[in-house]
Amino acid sequence: MKVDAPTAVPAGDRPINILGLSAFYHDSAACLVRDGQIIAAAQEERFTRKKHDPAFPKNAVEYCLRAGGTKAGDLDYVAFYEKPFLKFDRILHSYLAYAPSGLRSFLMAIPLWIRERIWMKELIRTELGCECKIIFPEHHESHAASAFFPSLYPEAAFLTVDGVGEWTTTSSETQRRSRCNTAGAHIGPHTARKVSKQAQLQNRDITCIFSHRPRSVPPELTSQFNVQHCRADR
Repeated sequence: MKVDAPTAVPAGDRPINILGLSAFYHDSAACLVRDGQIIAAAQEERFTRKKHDPAFPKNAVEYCLRAGGTKAGDLDYVAFYEKPFLKFDRILHSYLAYAPSGLRSFLMAIPLWIRERIWMKELIRTELGCECKIIFPEHHESHAASAFFPSLYPEAAFLTVDGVGEWTTTSSETQRRSRCNTAGAHIGPHTARKVSKQAQLQNRDITCIFSHRPRSVPPELTSQFNVQHCRADR
């Protein structure tokens, strides 16, 4: 991936550098954004040659910073793609709801969370070697933002249908360039029609833009919404 050198910035007009991170589930990746423009992005598997590598994307981060001509200490923000404490809360409640089933999985997962993953802020700072400001948007906000901000739309209505985020599986949002408003969210496999009704969007033209190409699109989605994919590689 060839990235042009960053344009020189006038004195006193320093650009805003944001590093986005996704890790510890599947397809770990990093992305460097400067003043709203994507400078570089890469998945960790491209460097380690491990398919769907879930490890902290150290190599991807190094590539993005090098391509952007910057250092970790110069980052204004680091954004991790979800809220670890809220996700841990869901995991604990899920195990309790189905106990004693899943005991073996519980004994494997919980020590890892207690030892590392709920301390994500400290882990990220250690990996990057800097005292950077770290923010944690919600999982579904990250999905919607990854589709909306690279698009050409000045505003859009979004429907995010996922396996699960922290707790939410389906959410609807409206986004403008500087603001995201969550109109409705559901825990559990609710239908697209129910979410669109709650958000009072059923009488508007809604475009569903998938940040990842799903294996199949439910007929209920295609009958109600204009379904598009912002990426064709998935």
